[in-house]
Amino acid sequence: MGIRHVAPGLLALFVATMLWAGASAAQSSTAPPFFSDVSGSALWAMTAVEELAAQGIVNGVAAGTYDPSGPVTEAEVLATLVRMLGLPTTSAVSAVPVSTPAWAQGDVAAAMADDLVPGFSALAPNDSASRLWALDALLRAMGEQSSAAADASLPLPYSDAASIPAAEHGYVAIGTKIGIVTGFPNGSFEPNVPVSRAEWAVMLERLETQDARVAQTLPAVETGFAAVSAAAGAVTVSDQSTSVDCGLPAAWVESTTTVVGGTTECAVGDDGALVLWDGAVMAPSLAPYVPAGQPVVLVGGTSRPSLVLLGSFASTAPPAAAVEEAQMTQEAEGTIASVTAAFYDSSRGMWTNSQGQLGASFTPADVWPYACGLDALEEVAALPTGEGLLTQVQTLVQNLAQYWDAAAPVPAYAPTPGSGPNTNKFFDDNDWSGLDLVQAYRLTRDAQDLTQAEAVFRYEESGWDSTAGGIFWNDQRQYRNTPANAPAVELGAELYLLTGQQTYLSWAEKIYAWEVQNLVNPSSGAVYDGIQSSGTEVRDLWTYNQGTVIGASVLLYKITQQKAYLTQAEATFAFTDQQMVQTGGVLVAQADFNGILADNLVLLYSVDPDPAIATLLNVNAQAAWTLARNTATGLVGANWDGPPPSGSVSLLTESGAIRLLAAAAAIDGMEAASGA
Repeated sequence: MGIRHVAPGLLALFVATMLWAGASAAQSSTAPPFFSDVSGSALWAMTAVEELAAQGIVNGVAAGTYDPSGPVTEAEVLATLVRMLGLPTTSAVSAVPVSTPAWAQGDVAAAMADDLVPGFSALAPNDSASRLWALDALLRAMGEQSSAAADASLPLPYSDAASIPAAEHGYVAIGTKIGIVTGFPNGSFEPNVPVSRAEWAVMLERLETQDARVAQTLPAVETGFAAVSAAAGAVTVSDQSTSVDCGLPAAWVESTTTVVGGTTECAVGDDGALVLWDGAVMAPSLAPYVPAGQPVVLVGGTSRPSLVLLGSFASTAPPAAAVEEAQMTQEAEGTIASVTAAFYDSSRGMWTNSQGQLGASFTPADVWPYACGLDALEEVAALPTGEGLLTQVQTLVQNLAQYWDAAAPVPAYAPTPGSGPNTNKFFDDNDWSGLDLVQAYRLTRDAQDLTQAEAVFRYEESGWDSTAGGIFWNDQRQYRNTPANAPAVELGAELYLLTGQQTYLSWAEKIYAWEVQNLVNPSSGAVYDGIQSSGTEVRDLWTYNQGTVIGASVLLYKITQQKAYLTQAEATFAFTDQQMVQTGGVLVAQADFNGILADNLVLLYSVDPDPAIATLLNVNAQAAWTLARNTATGLVGANWDGPPPSGSVSLLTESGAIRLLAAAAAIDGMEAASGA
């Protein structure tokens, strides 16, 4: 049985194009709503989210905010499927769980009546929908219950297959067989990992768009352009009278879905073909602009074409922001390559602190620079072309475990690998490591990373001063400072967004209230460093403190929509932009810290696209690349205003430069996507 409102014969196409992540579809002819947070590492889902929102199938969490990385709930899965299938809602809601939100009761009742609710666990409308639960509901919407029962005995190719309930084996087998789901890089299926709102929107968009494309489907070479042959390295497209060979350079081929570019033999502005081969997925990452003379042909698989869709190649040059995004991305990727060569021991899978400490003289980095280097790598991996860095991200995350002191009264990361339980540990070191784990989870969906981030937050809770408030800097419990508190707010807020557990939000709000009351100047927005045990305030100004308060404020604003949080972020940015720059707008020489500021400015820009943020980051990125970079080593000096380094530099300094370049690329990408 197929999807009930999709034209016959398109079921195979639909299921093959359903992805858990990564694809964006053709642009709608109507202007969709704009969600400022569907950006950066979530840009791949932008078209799906906005087009479905324009049709009322998915909704944002607030005006202009979608929360793409947040988990989709079971009620939201059912409601969106009901809307997608066009099922009538019902007022007979007595059978729905009492916890069902009022807005979803009619949809949930309709889903229950149409057998869309997975049966392997009790319906919990407000819980995050797991991969297994969402897959089950989706296949029920496709009418695959009987097929799932028939395939229940098929073996599953996952290392954790034993953790999948027997009654669900058929659903996982079908989903795997037809390409809806795949495993994680470690070979596991992770049935209980939550599905993000962005992932679910992309899955739904694949279903919704098939009907719209029926009218564009062409019989082979009947009219317009149609693919007539394919071979390694070439696709031939033709119209009724001519054939044009579009060579496919090997460098354009990606690892999962093939993305290939034509040569100048295909003229810009020509009509072209978007091709699906044997029902396999069309390439997910068609850029909105194609360089002049380089039209794009998209193919998936290597066999005969099963569907050809009309399209047009871009006929205009990309906007300035798109050019800048490409340049900044290239610079970020180049710098991470240089830093990897200088600081990463590939045989051990670990960073070292300084140049000259690889090979026989290897010394593992302290946890603070290790975490900063890992975050820098993650920020580049999150860019549209960064997928090739994910293996290194996973390796570094796995080896971060060498710093974990499980024997301590409250387990935590120690400053160096193998430290004993009596080692003085730092709460800010653990903040940075916890945030790295959150980012790693977003990039790889390895549930162990999220579990470990939650363990880190338990250590942060233990650092709270029950008398005067605030988290201490380290286990000596003398100094309470911004580096321990503001990132802890960010970690708590991120964990709330990923798990929905109220305790994380409550802690984040409590820590934030103490930070703002004690270490933020209410007039200027400046953020101070800390408070000594004597009560003396240390008013040192560091850019990373400004950045983490900005980031903490933005995250709480995104969660609560309370304007006071956004106002605080804007005030602290204004102070930073005016008071913490040198001549020409280059940030003060705190490269180790400036990268953390840059990370958090991307967060602020996602909710408040102030051109001043883009200007600050682009000015600094250009300065770092042109004035502070040693062209022989590819490494960047501590002062982005120059000169380039002539001697040894540190991993901390380099991580700051990488974060800056990645942040500039991310914001340029947002500008290009919004047409700014």
